[in-house]
Amino acid sequence: MDSNIYLLTEGDRAILVDAGTGASCDRVVQEIASRTHGMEFLGVLLTHEHFDHCGGAQEIVRRLGGSVMASQACARVVGGPDTMMTGSFLFGKAMSPIEDVKIISDRFRSGELDLAIIPSPGHCPGQVCYHDERSRDLFCGDLIFCDGGVGRWDLPGGDLETHKGSIDRLRELEVKALYPGHGRYELENPSREIASAVGMMRFV
Repeated sequence: MDSNIYLLTEGDRAILVDAGTGASCDRVVQEIASRTHGMEFLGVLLTHEHFDHCGGAQEIVRRLGGSVMASQACARVVGGPDTMMTGSFLFGKAMSPIEDVKIISDRFRSGELDLAIIPSPGHCPGQVCYHDERSRDLFCGDLIFCDGGVGRWDLPGGDLETHKGSIDRLRELEVKALYPGHGRYELENPSREIASAVGMMRFV
């Protein structure tokens, strides 16, 4: 039920994309610490406000430092927190508020880390993708998955037509590697996965 959690390192800095529910927080923190010795840990970039992606963020930054960063719409939901919009009720959990979320909009830059932020609503209002324009890596949250899958739009705040538009805009990006919020990642032919998702949504 947890999301994928990605650790990005460049030079002397490290950051996470998403944090899971927090159920495996001890193991996650140990893994991060073992791989970032001597680096500055910047915190967690959230792709969106759903509990399976953000539930562990506050505890991770409490233990390791840094900040939780998110879009304005995501920050508003997780700062409440809004039990319906985070979907924590689906996990039988009452999510604690994430305090002092830093709002990010167009770009995240720190040292050699440089990610374009692509608004991608539809699965939920606050979702974004993170695109490394140098490596052409795309961290796409629950927008699309490998093997042609797409994120749900029937949860609170979801919208089918908005979701279709966000998926269609992926075709404008140069993508070499696709890192979704669940399941496997794709290093060989991400364009095929994007095209498959776009094609599937035309029939919905």
